[in-house]
Order: sequence, then structure tokens, then C-alpha cells
Amino acid sequence: MARRGLGGGRPTGSSGGGPMDDETVPPTKREREILVLIAEGKSNRQIAEALFVSENTIETHVAHLMHKLGATRRWWASYFLQRLAQHPAETRKTHGYRD
Repeated sequence: MARRGLGGGRPTGSSGGGPMDDETVPPTKREREILVLIAEGKSNRQIAEALFVSENTIETHVAHLMHKLGATRRWWASYFLQRLAQHPAETRKTHGYRD
């Protein structure tokens, strides 16, 4: 699946097979915490303050998370969490999401 233009469509995973394909490592516990805060509309600075770490640390986590989700936009966090809430088993399996 090809990526769409700058407006962003559904993102694809790192090897092109879709978000969180078999070659992609699932998000860590910390990345999942950050994912929730991104979906709440928090900035990197606000997330850093909430988690008592530097903004640079959050930027690194966000970059890794976006890569793992195959996302190019922060709005993908909201979409992913909504999908996870609506279809937990399917989303976890599709995205390699582990507890």
C-alpha cells in the first residue's frame, strides 16, 4: 500500500505491508503511555512534564512510535486508540500490540 500525499491517508508500516506488519516491533509500555497523551492532544512539552522526562526524550519516543505505527501525522494516535477501543482483538492482532 503506498503512502498518500501530504494530507495523509492511512499510514503504512515500515516494509510496506501496512501498519505494524510482521517485521515491526510493537510499541513499548512507555510508548503506549505517550500514545494516549498524544491522542489527548498534548504537546511534546506537556507530555515531558507529565512524565517527568526531557522534551528530547519524548521526541525520541514519539519518533519511534510513529515509525512503529507507520504514521506520518500525530492524528494517527487518535485513530489507532479509537480503533483499539472499538475492535480490541482485531486491532491488537493486526498491529502486533502486546500487553
